[in-house]
Amino acid sequence: MAEEQELLVIEKNIGKKVKEAVTVIEVIATFQNNGFGIYASVRENGEEFTLCGSFANFLTEGQTYLIEGKINRYKDQINIMGFQALPVQPKSEKGIISYLATLDGLKKRAELLYEHFGDEILELIVEDPERVANEVSGIGIKSVMKWREEIVEREDEQIVLVTLLGYGLTEKQIRELFNLYGESIIHEIKKNPYILSVKLRGYGFKKCDAIAAQMGNPLDAKERVAAASLYLLEQARYDGHSYLPYNELHTRIQELLEIKLEQEEMQEVHRNRTDDGYIYEQEGARFSIEKEIFERAFNDIKMNIIPHFSLGLISKERFDEALMHLEDELAIKLEGENIYETSIFYSELDVVRHILRLLKTDEVEPKGKMYVDEHLEETGFNLEEMQIKALELFTSTKYGVQILCGGPGMGKTFTINQILKVIELLAKDKGVPKEIKIFAPTGRAAKVASISTGRDACTTYRGLQFIPMEGFLYNERNPLEADVVVIDEFSMMDVEISAHLLNAIPAECKVLIIGDQRQLSSVGPGKVLADLLEVPEIPRIQLNVVKRQGEGSTIVKNAMKIAEGQMIEIDNNSTDAFFIRKHEPEEIHATLIAGVRKLIKKGVKMYDIQVLVPMKNGIMGTNYINYLIQQHCNHLIEREGAILNKKFLVNNRECTLNFHLGDKVIQTENNYNLKTYHKKENGKMLELQELGVMNGEIGAVVSIGRLRLESGEMVDAMWVKYGDIYVRYVKEFGELDHAFAISIHKSQGSQWQYVFLLISMHHRRMLENSVIYTGYTRPQLFCCLIGDPKAVEIAIKTETSSQRYSGIAEKLKEDLGCLGLKVL
Repeated sequence: MAEEQELLVIEKNIGKKVKEAVTVIEVIATFQNNGFGIYASVRENGEEFTLCGSFANFLTEGQTYLIEGKINRYKDQINIMGFQALPVQPKSEKGIISYLATLDGLKKRAELLYEHFGDEILELIVEDPERVANEVSGIGIKSVMKWREEIVEREDEQIVLVTLLGYGLTEKQIRELFNLYGESIIHEIKKNPYILSVKLRGYGFKKCDAIAAQMGNPLDAKERVAAASLYLLEQARYDGHSYLPYNELHTRIQELLEIKLEQEEMQEVHRNRTDDGYIYEQEGARFSIEKEIFERAFNDIKMNIIPHFSLGLISKERFDEALMHLEDELAIKLEGENIYETSIFYSELDVVRHILRLLKTDEVEPKGKMYVDEHLEETGFNLEEMQIKALELFTSTKYGVQILCGGPGMGKTFTINQILKVIELLAKDKGVPKEIKIFAPTGRAAKVASISTGRDACTTYRGLQFIPMEGFLYNERNPLEADVVVIDEFSMMDVEISAHLLNAIPAECKVLIIGDQRQLSSVGPGKVLADLLEVPEIPRIQLNVVKRQGEGSTIVKNAMKIAEGQMIEIDNNSTDAFFIRKHEPEEIHATLIAGVRKLIKKGVKMYDIQVLVPMKNGIMGTNYINYLIQQHCNHLIEREGAILNKKFLVNNRECTLNFHLGDKVIQTENNYNLKTYHKKENGKMLELQELGVMNGEIGAVVSIGRLRLESGEMVDAMWVKYGDIYVRYVKEFGELDHAFAISIHKSQGSQWQYVFLLISMHHRRMLENSVIYTGYTRPQLFCCLIGDPKAVEIAIKTETSSQRYSGIAEKLKEDLGCLGLKVL
């Protein structure tokens, strides 16, 4: 009866978190690739169980650990899935005997020692080894000293682990550091705490800086300035910059590292003044302050003219010293006054080098115009002037690089299709077929390009065949097998991926670049399309006549107004564009929900409706908008099964956004290892040869349940349908997000039939012309702008996307000279 009651208690506790001391009695299995292990273990009350999990190091037989985890069930057995295991001294009889048995040469006499000394035996071996040797026959002092050394060494390992956990490191990060540095890990961190930000993904400068402060490192240490420089260059990369000018980086470092002295601290400096002047001391560093500057600031603070005195810690000399150190370490490159991350610097050089190569290898195609005329006559297409010029220009040369620009609905894809057909006619005339490859930045953009051209298209990563830990299969040494390369949505291409693609372009290849320079620049660093358009020697055509929606389309008219910095206009006769003026978030939310529901009631599928928002967080961000739409528009939410996506705060209220059946979701990063399936008529899944789901792919959740892994672990699982392809997610939920609403950045390269665009003063820092232009040009049939007219006007009239630091245009202009190319 007691056993039944205990089982009942355990069953009720499945899934609950536990924290207790346990001793490993046998290592059942370990897996080197992820640190996962399965261990037969015993609690302090003598109960045996199975412990499994991934820890900083594999667990040792006989060692006692303080483990944190949760109770789990596999088949009919109860186990604990551990999250963290900290070595500790055992306290139970079984634990102490097991621990003693792991010491060299003590296995058979462990019980004997425990019987003689009891719970104090481990302490006695360390503190009084002579007593242990004297009181137990057959045990010599040399053996006891050896056991003492082993115990002390394990205690040292425990101190290291406790110290690293105290730094906020995870078990996985600690395992990575042990693999790199072994037992010298603490020494390496003390020598330079900032190595953590270099060696560990997700451990940033500010965490390292806090550790350095705990250790008393000088505030103007070279390592600190160097790490701050890399941190700020990384932040600049996220803002789209390829480099930062010397003075701007130095200013940003001063702002990041400055110390603000309040009145009380200034008074202390004043009291402690010396014959040398005013000295401020903090954490091992001494900083002198010029007498005149200090006294003026001190008086201003006393009179409440200024709130504090900013002490500039980093001199130009120390800044230069840190930069020289980083350049020696190959972390940065200095080009005049411009400071680059090394990888971006060489990416810029590659882009420039290959654009020059393509321009210089150009060769006239004498029959180009003749075949253009024949093609137009045969097809009967009535092209506008710039489309005809594009056909004539782009088929007048055999190789080279050319750019086709144009806004939404201006026929870029149609024009490229005609160009490719003429190129194929020329090739057929010569009896040499042309290999044409089409690339796009994202999976969704590639799918759009494939549908619109009727040809295969792929992402740059897939086309160049990215191999994790190795790089791209196709590169400068192993170029693509292609005669013509078309790059669609080029405004989305950052400098690094542009360099990789251009590296793989073979000799005697024609490159056609398509883009809309008014759209948002790439998420990554650089503004490659804008830079290329600054160089007049690169042939380009700008289309300027709307072809798709027609001249009567209000969407197109307003898109053109936005591009010109003019406020949009909506009249009562518009059939495709609407502007509902609302100011407060709650009003915008209610209007949006009503609009989405109305379209669904009319039979429009959720997949064809897209809500676009400038930002992710806050009451007007994608997180909360997704939460609202899910609650009000997904009728399947009441069904069983849910997997946590995220928790977030909105106006101090916690919101939980779970994945539910019927949810619209988006893949947020490239994953080349996900298996894909086709669903057969009988409902069974057939695994396909093609692997991977690309960043930007949008699908729907079609199944949620539980799955048992080979290790016995029960985990959440979810099937997502992308078009006709199915993908099962098990532990990759962090790669998914809800997609009822997505950011305007993520919408680039995509189009939907129905679009709701939300613009509010809550988006203040994102209100910019290219943002609203990109969002407004995504719909095909219907665009409903809901928001504050003031915010809309600010967005239209604000231009900041072009204000990126990029060196490509300048480098090209310097290197090109004059190639004598005619610019139309």
